[in-house]
Amino acid sequence: MIMSMIVELFSDEVKGRMQPSNSEVNDPSLLRLADLEPIFEKMNLVVPLEDMDVVKTSEGGYNLMLNQYGAVLRLYPSERNLENNQRVSHGYHSRTISPIGVVQFDGFVMQLMPGVSHHMDAEDGVAEAIKETKKDTGLADESLDNYGSIDGKAKLLDTVLDIDFRLYDQYAFNGVLEKLIEEYKYFEDLQISFLESWTGKQPFEVFWKQMEEAKEAGRLVDGWNNSTRSMIFGRKGDIVETASSYECRMKNAYEEHSL
Repeated sequence: MIMSMIVELFSDEVKGRMQPSNSEVNDPSLLRLADLEPIFEKMNLVVPLEDMDVVKTSEGGYNLMLNQYGAVLRLYPSERNLENNQRVSHGYHSRTISPIGVVQFDGFVMQLMPGVSHHMDAEDGVAEAIKETKKDTGLADESLDNYGSIDGKAKLLDTVLDIDFRLYDQYAFNGVLEKLIEEYKYFEDLQISFLESWTGKQPFEVFWKQMEEAKEAGRLVDGWNNSTRSMIFGRKGDIVETASSYECRMKNAYEEHSL
């Protein structure tokens, strides 16, 4: 059961390459958010509107902020579908945020990430987090905007990284598994619940209820709504507005379904 925390699922429910959100050319052969309806329907989520409900990210993906659950659903092109030799990978490291769920599709990846607090102090160990990730992965991300706090520990928010795989491979195969599992235990119950919902062992309503309870208990935080930081290239306002827009559409859909 413990290994379920770091399992990446694979799915063929939607096939095809994803249109990078930062592409200036609209390729009709590539998938847009509207084409991912089977995924959102399976997860009991409303399909987001690309021009209103999501934040477009630097690696060509989308962030869907889920206010009611204190979580972020991330969708981005898989590494082999990116141009200019860009590398995209989930950086499994004790100083990165542990995903609640990861699903690999044919031409894109989906991550459900926990929302975290953006308010930290020296005791959270931001300097140590930056030092460790740089040493182990080659990542030199020293912007405080890209770090948050989980259970009093500084964690890297953005886990889709340009990693130096020469360093990372040495790190990954050097007795790191036990430490990684220990750090990821904080969301173990939610990770197992996501796995069971995705594989059909329980309804997704059960999982989302657990997410709501985790937010009420303070384990999940919609940190983007009360952050004093610029966040993602100074677009904090955009993040708050898009999160609110999607939350309203989710509430409206729920009310219509309940009638």
